Amino acid sequence: MDHNNTLYDSVSTNISTIGSESQQRGVPCSGLHWQMYMEMFAVPLFAVTGLIGNTLSFLVLFSPVYHKRSYSYYLRALAVFDSLTLIITTIMTYNSIVYRLSLGTIRYLGWHTTLTCKLSEFLRHVVYLMSSWLVVCFTMDRYIAVCHPLQRARFCRAPVARWTIAVVFICVCASQTYTLIMVEHVDRNKPMQCHAQREERLLYMGLYYFLFSFTLRFALPFILIVLLNSCIVYHIRRVKAKRLPKGWSKRRGANLAIYTLFIVCLVFVISLFPNAIIAMLQFISFTAYNSRALYCPLKTLNSPFEMLRLINYSCNFFLYGMTGRQFRGEVRKLFCCQLYFWSLKKRMRRLRLQGPGLYSPENLH
Repeated sequence: MDHNNTLYDSVSTNISTIGSESQQRGVPCSGLHWQMYMEMFAVPLFAVTGLIGNTLSFLVLFSPVYHKRSYSYYLRALAVFDSLTLIITTIMTYNSIVYRLSLGTIRYLGWHTTLTCKLSEFLRHVVYLMSSWLVVCFTMDRYIAVCHPLQRARFCRAPVARWTIAVVFICVCASQTYTLIMVEHVDRNKPMQCHAQREERLLYMGLYYFLFSFTLRFALPFILIVLLNSCIVYHIRRVKAKRLPKGWSKRRGANLAIYTLFIVCLVFVISLFPNAIIAMLQFISFTAYNSRALYCPLKTLNSPFEMLRLINYSCNFFLYGMTGRQFRGEVRKLFCCQLYFWSLKKRMRRLRLQGPGLYSPENLH
């Protein structure tokens, strides 16, 4: 039993799809120091790019063109939770890097108590899951708008979108209550000190890897996204095959976000699929077979696939701009408006310095 507890403790600190847990500790796999340097430079790059892009997306989606459209609420919420995911990943990655470079003497996330451990793990899981399920919400909204146009006025509305986000958030929180129950502050020589107690560790790892990391974060969203997008594609092809240009043109307004939907869903699947599969293979190979023959080769893929996963949270602004002409126009308006106010403010300051007589509306133009 002691051997199994040691094994579970070792694996629990080695296998994951998040930055803080793609570390070279526990099971010795040689030649993986390059992963730390990849994370050191690549993670901040993705984080800064994503935070800027998500902020711009959030501001643009608040414009009058998008403000009352139901799908804009999902995309604004997605920008918020994607940004939180990038911030959390960066903090935890650098906690791991500092810990390794200092040979275990420095750990700036080592101040946890039992309460902060429970809350931090709970909130981290909720943020990650919301980023996945908001893509499902966006897909469902477009599915109703395209495939059930008669129900569009009923379901594709701003109040419905707000309630949907609230219900999804409550369900996600409910699914992660086990972290509030099981996670404790554990005194161990690791970068993070938050884990389940030894006697509950096997159950916690099963819930973490199979329920949270694989099923709720990827598998269920993946299945729903594929099914709904398949229905949308089938419906569009059927309408085009019937050659009903008038009916199609009436519904064109409902299809404006379809290309954006397709590319967002495609990036979601491509970026998260390898991480989910690798994490499960690592977990099974080392816990079920206690084999390093497969575990260490899979571990070499941790950092590259982690960088691939970060693309999902940092590129949405570019995807919206690439697939939406109207979005590009709103971005230009946003920047032109800012430039106009900056220019006006600078001109007012200059006229104020020249004298009060020059400070008139005519001189501002």
